[in-house]
Amino acid sequence: MENRDYQRLMNGGYLNMEGVIPEKPKRGLKRKPPLENSLLLRRFKNLAIIAISVVVLFAAVETGLVNQFRASNYSTQGMEHHNAGRYDEAIAAYTRCLELDPENSECYLRRGMSYAWRGNQERAIADYTRAIELEPDNAKYYFWRGTAYAHKHEQDPAIYNYNRAIELNPKKADYYHWRGMAYAWKKQYDLALADFGRALELDSKRADTYMERGISYAGMGDYEAAIADYDRSIELNPDRADPYYYRAEAYRLLDNAAAARQDYETAAGLGHAGAQQALATHR
Repeated sequence: MENRDYQRLMNGGYLNMEGVIPEKPKRGLKRKPPLENSLLLRRFKNLAIIAISVVVLFAAVETGLVNQFRASNYSTQGMEHHNAGRYDEAIAAYTRCLELDPENSECYLRRGMSYAWRGNQERAIADYTRAIELEPDNAKYYFWRGTAYAHKHEQDPAIYNYNRAIELNPKKADYYHWRGMAYAWKKQYDLALADFGRALELDSKRADTYMERGISYAGMGDYEAAIADYDRSIELNPDRADPYYYRAEAYRLLDNAAAARQDYETAAGLGHAGAQQALATHR
């Protein structure tokens, strides 16, 4: 081989000459990436995650719905027990309801009512407070908490709760009636009369409100007005002893002994202990 041929060989001129320089080896084919890194597997994994999430979600929803259904059944049982006067059984049923559905504000309200009827006002207030925490714009929760304070003879917190209930629902006669009673307990008769009047504007058939307003009139010394309200209360509910007794007291203070005695006798016949004692005293 001459020098020029050698030079050409060195410069790549004979790169493909068989026997002079071996062919450049072909690069091996690229191997497919591992299955774990493939797009197909990634898609499969994503779909699997979605499927598992859906299953878990449906299971959670199903469990929640089942718990709510069971809680509702316990709540219904609680109401049945309460209405039958079985307050301990009602409390147990409502407690089971709350174990299954701990954010059920209505169940707290109802358990609180059973505690109240059981005579445990402190526990009632605790349950009403929890209901308010869960649903702070529900007027009736404040109202019932107010009644619990009233039964404890704590009229100021009672009035606070009635105020809040009225702010949230100013069309409920009960709220004005009970606030009027709280004012009457505090001998704030003007405020009491205003609330009783508003309650009667909303519901003119409230025999108990006429009686309570009559008591406030009597507290102010206006026995004629008191008797007029007792008359109306008796017209609406002639089988209740209390208004006969209070009317008898008003007649007595007006020196109308005959009318007083007649009302005492009627009240005593309906089982009023105070009227029976009055008859024994004024024979």
